[in-house]
Amino acid sequence: MAHSSQLSPGAAIGVGVACGAMGAFVILVGLGVVGDLNRAAPPPWILVVAGLVFVFGGSFGSGPVSDASGRIALGVGVILMRALTALLAVVSFKRVRRAHRP
Repeated sequence: MAHSSQLSPGAAIGVGVACGAMGAFVILVGLGVVGDLNRAAPPPWILVVAGLVFVFGGSFGSGPVSDASGRIALGVGVILMRALTALLAVVSFKRVRRAHRP
């Protein structure tokens, strides 16, 4: 008997829905719709991004991926990472400059 580590279609849908629901909950917490963030909680935008990771992670499965769709997904990821890196660099530069102002 061969062992398969691939989920059945029903189980894959269940895992995807669970990941999406968990991500949606984290996004709602980050937006302040559900729950109350205390001072020890991370900034709300971090919760929204973390929730999006779960939502998008639950949307992609192990089905057939063409060369074009794989390149598009990689390209979108690269663009998002570069934009986030640039944003963090600008914000960090402004904070350092503001902290060293006489």
